[in-house]
Amino acid sequence: MDTYFKMQRAREEVNRLNIEVKRMVTYLRDEDSYLRECEKQLRPIHPALAHQVGVHRNICACFTDHHFRRLLGISKLAGFTGSLSPVVSSEESPGASGSAPVVCIPACLVAPVAPVVTDNVEDAIADLDDEEGAELDGEEQSHILEDILQVTFDV
Repeated sequence: MDTYFKMQRAREEVNRLNIEVKRMVTYLRDEDSYLRECEKQLRPIHPALAHQVGVHRNICACFTDHHFRRLLGISKLAGFTGSLSPVVSSEESPGASGSAPVVCIPACLVAPVAPVVTDNVEDAIADLDDEEGAELDGEEQSHILEDILQVTFDV
């Protein structure tokens, strides 16, 4: 008697997995297009961050190919009645793979723009000389360098 109910549950699970395969294919497609669009939007604003998004997208692409190969193998199994064609994503909330990306650069990554000095150049040079003595100490400089390296090597 238990075997009968286990077989019934197994058939139900196969039906659920047929749906999940289609969702997985849709997610993989949407994630790649989302990252490409983010990279495209970032390129004119923040090229270094756009590069990091591109690196992340390339790493994800390696896994995407692996997932597609596994899904293709699953689709060839007996009892598979699903499809490997993607559908329109239902996840369109901000940041979801099916949504349209709107890039937002954190304030800590935006480099401050130095003001252009047009008047009193001599006064500005004197001010810079005064500020030279008030340089950052070594610990603060190392923290700044760590932040820069973290952004550069962030994957």
